[in-house]
Amino acid sequence: MKIKAFFRLLLCSAALILFAACTTGDEDEVPVIDPVSTTFMGDLVIDQNDGTTYTDKGVKISVAYDTENATATMIFYQVKFAERMPVRLDMTVSGVGYTVTASNIAIVGNNIVPYAMGGPFEQYTITNLSGTVTGEDMTFTMKCGPYPVSFKGKAF
Repeated sequence: MKIKAFFRLLLCSAALILFAACTTGDEDEVPVIDPVSTTFMGDLVIDQNDGTTYTDKGVKISVAYDTENATATMIFYQVKFAERMPVRLDMTVSGVGYTVTASNIAIVGNNIVPYAMGGPFEQYTITNLSGTVTGEDMTFTMKCGPYPVSFKGKAF
């Protein structure tokens, strides 16, 4: 009987210590970056796969987050991917995955068919998209069809 009482007392003491050690969590919470739709301006660098690169300076890319589905849509405004490209175009990349952490928003995507000039551009399917949004900065790399692409820009 005394052993049962001792174990009950020990169990209650352990529970009391655990409850006393718990906090509301407010003191230890780390702020999380909020996925807010933003437009970035920066340089888009395209490897031409012939030993040269083309840099399109001052490219605007907007990122809109769908928080219910944890996907984002990226819109590239008036972009050129090569010096000899005859026109600039707007390109939309939908269904980009993202994850929010305490320090950034990580964006990822693979096998995403972009839309431009009113239709799908399957020959320029986006693969290996990987990047981060950190406060005012966005960087990413991807392949657009066979062409490696990188971007580094700031919110404006």
